[in-house]
Amino acid sequence: FAPETIDLLNLVMLIHAQGLNPGNLQKLMQFSPTPQMEEQLFDDLLRKRNQHLLAEIQSHLSKTRNLMVPWGVAHMPGIAREIQKSGFQLDETQNYTVIHFFHSR
Repeated sequence: FAPETIDLLNLVMLIHAQGLNPGNLQKLMQFSPTPQMEEQLFDDLLRKRNQHLLAEIQSHLSKTRNLMVPWGVAHMPGIAREIQKSGFQLDETQNYTVIHFFHSR
């Protein structure tokens, strides 16, 4: 990942772990993203991870006929597109509920 992406992730995790206290608020206010940060985040968090996953899929194809890829929804269009470029075709789909949220009164 790019250094700016790592800095942002570290800041987000610090706030998640410690809360938004005065010291963390000051760090947040001092963080100054570049104009290219959104594209860099997209590249680091989505594209690079997809490339790594696709390499892992390729490495396991000779060992098994079935693979399960528990990846987030934002990743799936790119992963599906690259898998289909490799010659695979969609045969069927199945939907699974992994987490169900409900509101109780």
